[in-house]
Amino acid sequence: MLTLAASAHGRNRKIWVATWVVLVVISFFAYQRLVVAPASPEDLRPLTVQNTTFQLEVANEALERQKGLSGREGLGEDAGLLFVFEETGQHCIWMKDMRFSIDIVWLDAGKQVIKVADDISPDTYPASFCPDTPAKYVIELNAGRAREAGITAGMSLTF
Repeated sequence: MLTLAASAHGRNRKIWVATWVVLVVISFFAYQRLVVAPASPEDLRPLTVQNTTFQLEVANEALERQKGLSGREGLGEDAGLLFVFEETGQHCIWMKDMRFSIDIVWLDAGKQVIKVADDISPDTYPASFCPDTPAKYVIELNAGRAREAGITAGMSLTF
């Protein structure tokens, strides 16, 4: 009888260890996808403003939008992150777990810039930055890049 109980205990332990390994592997790949791995070229949308072309990663899933640029060391000079929301609304941005300053650009459903917040520092967390009117899209760029490219409220963007 003791041998049967020990055998069952051994099986339960193996199942627990196998489950733990699967969860670690899934977590690793999710982390790689959301934090470490840059977007592949087919996942990028170009945004050209005057003489500057930005390559925008697209965050159209809720988890991607929630994570944003948090935890990253930085962006390439002409890189950015485009948030695409299902609904137009009061989409606020915060600097939780950010490691570098950014510019934030809000756009309405017609892709017209409604607000630009320049050089937002990670030190501003937990403050939130919100548009003055409802937005459908948000673009995050390296600090100073929106001004350098000439992005201003009222202009229309194509991406």
